Amino acid sequence: MKRNLIELGVLFISSLISVAVVFYKIPASLLQQSIGVMIVILLIVVHRFVFSRKQSLPFIVSLALTFLVSIFLQLLVLSSGGFYSPFLILFHLFAISASFLIGVRIAIGFLGFSIIALVASTLLDSKLYGILINDPWSAILYILSFVVIVPLYNLISSTYHLEKAVSKILSSQLKLTTTQLEQKGAQLELTKKRDESLMGGLSDAVITTDLNLGIVSINEAAVKILNIGSDQARGQPIFALLNLKDIQSRVVDAEFLEVEEIIRSGTTHLLSNLLLYTKGAAIPKKINLRIHPTKNLEGQIDQLVFIISNYAGGGHTTVGYQDIDEAIKRNKALLETVKKELLEKSLLQLDAKVELLGKTEEDILTAIQIANHGIKPGFSLIDAADLMQRTVEGEKGFAKSLGVPLNFSLSKEFMEKFTAVDFEGKQPIPLAFTSQYFTVFTEPHWINFLMKKILDLSILLSTKERNPKVDVLVSYDAETIAIEVSCISSQKQIPDTLPDNGNGLESYLIKTITTLLNIPFSVIYKEESRILNFTVKLSKTPVR
Repeated sequence: MKRNLIELGVLFISSLISVAVVFYKIPASLLQQSIGVMIVILLIVVHRFVFSRKQSLPFIVSLALTFLVSIFLQLLVLSSGGFYSPFLILFHLFAISASFLIGVRIAIGFLGFSIIALVASTLLDSKLYGILINDPWSAILYILSFVVIVPLYNLISSTYHLEKAVSKILSSQLKLTTTQLEQKGAQLELTKKRDESLMGGLSDAVITTDLNLGIVSINEAAVKILNIGSDQARGQPIFALLNLKDIQSRVVDAEFLEVEEIIRSGTTHLLSNLLLYTKGAAIPKKINLRIHPTKNLEGQIDQLVFIISNYAGGGHTTVGYQDIDEAIKRNKALLETVKKELLEKSLLQLDAKVELLGKTEEDILTAIQIANHGIKPGFSLIDAADLMQRTVEGEKGFAKSLGVPLNFSLSKEFMEKFTAVDFEGKQPIPLAFTSQYFTVFTEPHWINFLMKKILDLSILLSTKERNPKVDVLVSYDAETIAIEVSCISSQKQIPDTLPDNGNGLESYLIKTITTLLNIPFSVIYKEESRILNFTVKLSKTPVR
């Protein structure tokens, strides 16, 4: 506000000087000389400040420039006929320029003071006054033009700024979109070249399909297997060209592979021991089939990659390699502890630590085997009750060394069938009694290892609790055998690692084996009794 008042004051002074020049009838030649000097001063000011690298004019310079331009224009117009001067249009141009560069108030002030100067000069000059009397409407029209010029500026200014803003937004958006398209194009090109290079160099057959299983691309190895060119294969359903069966001669198709579940879960599936029938070959070839879903730039699954490789054993897996460095470090640390305690002749729980060393070594080797080769299941009929009795018996020494009672029992329904039989001293309970109720078709080696890991985990979780214990219950119904392992624990779910004991692979192995063998597995925590319950269910019906 203060600045505007000062600028208006400068304009008022310039107008007074202009009127004084007219009032005192200063000769036109002197006026022309004065105007020439002003022009030179203006050029110097403009050259020094406007066209220099300075971002803005100092306020004092801005005032001087406003004063000089104002008095220059007023003297020029007043000395050349006032309202009837051919240079009167310069007032309008200055008002518009001042509105853009300085402000609307300054433009209005300039026009107001200029009108006063024009009226005063007309009244003081008898010739101009006579013209005004004979033609007053011209002066009135000029005055109206001064009044209209400011609203006209506002309209032009708002339109100008609006168009400028819209143009800036559109330009920015266009630039951003263009940049994004260029980046995505470069990424797609890089991905395409990388995939072509990888697929071309693979000895395995690689077939890429869309989510409807229409072939998108195949590599050279797949061309040889399918005996069809890549262009002819594109767009055809994969199973129209790929003739696969399992070892039981069942057709391997989208339903068999559970493709919808693969797309939903986003996990890689591996099926081994499949038979590939090709044209011209009398004997089918045994292969492994890996199905890998791939994602686009938006993170959505849009393609499936089928990789056919020579059969090398293994099972049906959906997991990848597990980093076991932490388990190795824990094993080394435990060994150092054992050595230290031996040197100090401290045998407290030393037997448990020695057994943990053996378990850790076994877990590490098993984790490496699963990560590198998967699981090669060998299904057979087993008595789950007998297997668990022997497994529990083998874990009792480890549990005792940690002070954890380990108990085994069969279901109440089974025990009630043999109330006349005294099972005391008959441990394990003979197969003659259990086989009829607890026989299942499953993988004995991995089920035994799985239950050992569940028992290890339960014992370790219960170790530091008050009144620790681990209970094992085997029950049955018409379709399944349920093996329940319960332990006293503050841990409410299966942990990924054990912070104080164990090797950290127990949880990994439990989750991996149940996933690979497709075994129903659940974990339930009971708050009121602080019991963590692990349940494994084995189907009595043979599964593939």
